[in-house]
This record gives sequence, C-alpha cells and structure tokens, in this order.
Amino acid sequence: MEILWVEITLHPKPILLGLLYRPPLSKNNLEELQHTLYSISSQCIILCGDFNMLDIDWGSISCTSSHLPSSSFCEITKNSVLDQLVTQPTRQNNILDLVLTTHPHLVEDVQVIEELGDSDHQMVRFDVKARPAPIRGNSINIYNFKKANFELFSELISNVPWDTCFLSHLVEESWTCFKDLLLTAANLSIPRMMIRPSRKLPSYLSDSAKSEELTSDPEEPNPRKTSIAIRPSAEQLNR
Repeated sequence: MEILWVEITLHPKPILLGLLYRPPLSKNNLEELQHTLYSISSQCIILCGDFNMLDIDWGSISCTSSHLPSSSFCEITKNSVLDQLVTQPTRQNNILDLVLTTHPHLVEDVQVIEELGDSDHQMVRFDVKARPAPIRGNSINIYNFKKANFELFSELISNVPWDTCFLSHLVEESWTCFKDLLLTAANLSIPRMMIRPSRKLPSYLSDSAKSEELTSDPEEPNPRKTSIAIRPSAEQLNR
C-alpha cells in the first residue's frame, strides 16, 4: 500500500489531502493507515484513491465477506468518523476508488467520469468548498539567485556521488538523500535573503478572478470551490 499526504493551506481551514493506492489482493493489515488517521484525527481530512476493496457495502459501511482487510478498513472508517462519498461504480460494477472525509459539508459535486487512457478505472472528480488562505505579512527567507555563484554550484553538483542516493530500495530514503545533497550545494553557492511577500496572484487566474480575490474579504463565509480529480496511477495504466 502506498499513501501520500499533503497539507493544503485553504480558508476557512487547512486540509490534509491523502492519496492512497492499495494493490489488488494486498495482504497489508492497514495498521499504518490506522495509526496515521488516529494521529491526525483533529484535522480536516480528505482521503481518496484506489483502495481495491470489492466487498464493502458503503451504504451500511459493512463487509460483505470474511475478508479481514475489508472488515478492518470498515472499522477504521467508523472510528475515524470518515464519510465515503462515491456512490457510483468506478470499475465495472465495483466502487474501488473512494473519497473519504471528516468534513463532508466541504466536499460536493462528486462525479464518476470517464476513464483515463487505457486504464479500466474511471476517474473521480469533486469540488472542495474552500479558497486559498490570505497571505500574511511575515518575512520569509529565500535564495537570492541574482547573487548566486553558479560556477561553484555546477562544480559542487558535478562532484556529488549521485549513485549513492539510490542505493536504498525505499523511495523516501532516496529522495531525502538526493534533496540533502542538492540543498548542501545550493547553500554553499547561493546566498539567502529575507523578503516580505506581496499579495500577488497566480498569472493563470483570469482578470475577473483576480479582481474577485483582491476585493474579497478573507473572513467571508462563502468560499469558492476548488476542483480535484482522482486519476489512475501509473501501475493501473500499465495493467
């Protein structure tokens, strides 16, 4: 089982968005997922992905077989106060791709839409009733690339034994090693500076959206919707 968590800073509250993939017939006992959900139980959680559990009746949140992982997952869902919002099949006649949340009033317009590429799973799309949190005036520490010594950076990068980063079979360990070596080179060759962030909005927003965001009250109780779609994983596409 693979799971990735990200925290999205939104208004009125941050959201912990989890994306999970559980291979078919996995014997994983879900203890890691259970522990994680318990440790973040006070947060606003949206957990979605391909769970590959055929034998759960989501109307009653009960297992329709003696399959232990499915039974355990039903208990985890109830104990974590998670609502499952997908009501249509996502692969053949089965609901395998789920959207679970502790705050169902923030998630709406859940749709099962078309398949992606050669995958036999359909995508799931939903809206989150939230908007970006207002930018505070605190100063932040960033790299000053205008004063960077790129020759030194290039020399340091060239001398890094990159093969050592990927000796581990664990993705997280390889990523941590790669990141640490890259940041070490950056810190030796690129000075840092303090800046105060402005309320500059992304260039991809339309003029009307920028105007609405700049003139809106951060405490306004009617946040806009943010759309999210669950797409099949690379493993699903290659099956």
